[in-house]
Amino acid sequence: MWFAKITRRDGATDTARSLHETRTRLGTLTEAELPITGYDRLNVTDAVTAITTLDNTDQLNQVLHYEEAHKNRARVVSALQTHYAGLAKDITHIN
Repeated sequence: MWFAKITRRDGATDTARSLHETRTRLGTLTEAELPITGYDRLNVTDAVTAITTLDNTDQLNQVLHYEEAHKNRARVVSALQTHYAGLAKDITHIN
């Protein structure tokens, strides 16, 4: 948000990154910061479908923590965790 913009502007990119990571873990990112456009308006089915388009764990973490903090829909959280496990499996090459 505004403090992250100021820290980046002032050259404190590490601080800005840390703030963003903390806000991600707390689920306090704004909807506009999520990697899925219009996330708050998605029903469960559409949210699960949109999750499959995410291709890295940072994006999944952003949406997972946001979902848990705001709507906490079991099916959406499960889809996020399943997709996360699939990405981790691909990264580590574990079958």
